Amino acid sequence: MKTKEFVRAIKKIIKEEVAKQVKVVLAEQKAATTTPSITEEYKTIGTFSAANARAGFAAMNGANPLSTPDNNGRTIDPANVPESMQKALTRDYSELVKRFK
Repeated sequence: MKTKEFVRAIKKIIKEEVAKQVKVVLAEQKAATTTPSITEEYKTIGTFSAANARAGFAAMNGANPLSTPDNNGRTIDPANVPESMQKALTRDYSELVKRFK
């Protein structure tokens, strides 16, 4: 058998095998997409507001929105934060943001 004939035979065999495997893979994918795998209902998120964001961040910080570390790694005591700073950190900025949209 000459080299060219050998190469043609190998190409033909490879082409046939690839075609078979592609059909198998496509059949598996089709079966996987038609089979419902998730039967649970999704919860609706609802509306998201600044209050929700503050509550979420407070939960991440240990239920205190002001209990974040300062630049030196010390926890900030909310009692020592000035009232003007507390108002700035807890203010509802949603109306201000809407004006920029």
